[in-house]
Parts: sequence; structure tokens; C-alpha cells
Amino acid sequence: MRKTRFIILLTAIVAVLVTCTVGCTKPDRSEEAQKLKTELQQIAFTTPEKAFARIDSAERVGLFSPAQANLNRTNFYGQMGQTRLAIFYGDQIVNVPELKREGAPYYSALLLLSGWLQRTGEYGKVLRLCDEIIADVEHEREQGGGISGISEEVALRVKSRALVLKGGCELDMKHPDKAEQYYLEGIDIMMDGMRTSAKLGVI
Repeated sequence: MRKTRFIILLTAIVAVLVTCTVGCTKPDRSEEAQKLKTELQQIAFTTPEKAFARIDSAERVGLFSPAQANLNRTNFYGQMGQTRLAIFYGDQIVNVPELKREGAPYYSALLLLSGWLQRTGEYGKVLRLCDEIIADVEHEREQGGGISGISEEVALRVKSRALVLKGGCELDMKHPDKAEQYYLEGIDIMMDGMRTSAKLGVI
């Protein structure tokens, strides 16, 4: 009798655990998040206050992670010309593994951050960041798209832009020979990207 009660109790506990495992799993809200990103693009310029309020709200309810929220903030502040705030939030998205899943928008934000830093004269920081971007996209290419899922064409475009940014910094620092080296390398890679696009039938 005692053994029977124990088995019944154990069965009930297992049932509760299984129910919780199924019922307590976070729902997939990726489609909802994507819809919000599209909405944000539409309202960012017309009603920026509403866009930032929507980002804050999405972060509070878990629709955006803090990193995803900061990615959106840095992009919108940059588009609005508020460089300091764009840099502040941009610094918080550097080397955040989860953002690689955003693909091209993540690398685009890092390149924009590099451009803003260049304008403020932080050349050493730009050069380091561009080196990290280049190493990262090269790794992604070797992995056939890797975590980010970026195409060969996008990887080459990102690398080319990073090299051009490095060239701009070297020119600002009065290093014309180094600047020319980076510019030429960036152009070569851009041409490789165009050839890749032509092979794939991408205009």
C-alpha cells in the first residue's frame, strides 16, 4: 500500500514537471519582433519619440533583448545625427555574440559606429574595431555564413567598407602611404564582391 502511494505520488510529480516543461517554455516571438522592426523603420524619422518608446517597451516585455534594443537605438540615434548617443549605445553592441544572428544589420551598425568614432577623432579605436570586424566576417565566410548567415557578397562588402574606414583614419593621421594601401585593398575586395554578385545574378 505504501509502495502504491509512493508510485502515485511520483507519477503526479512527473506529470507536473512535464506540463511545466511544455507550458512554461517561452513562446517564439521572432515574427512579432520582426514586425516591430519594420514598424520602427517606418516611424523613426516621423515620430522618433514613439520609436524609442516602442523600443523601451519591447525590451521591458522581453520582445527585444537588451542587446537587440541597443542595436536599434544606435541605428536610430545615428540616423537622427545624435552621434554621442549613437556611440554610447554602439559601444554596448560590440562583440555581443547573440547579435550575429541579426546578420547584415549588425555589421552595418558596427561600420556606422566606426564612422562616428572616426569623426570624433578616435582613430585607434576605429582601427581596432575594423580589424575585429574583418576577422569576424572572415571567420563567418570560412564557416559558410556561420552564426550570422551572411552571404559571400555581404561579407566582402563589409570587409571592403572596413578597409576604406581604416584608410580614412590613416589619412586623417597623415599616413598617406598606409591610407593608399587600405583604399586599394578595399577597392580590390569590392571588385571581388561585384564579380561574386555577377556570378550569382545579383545586380
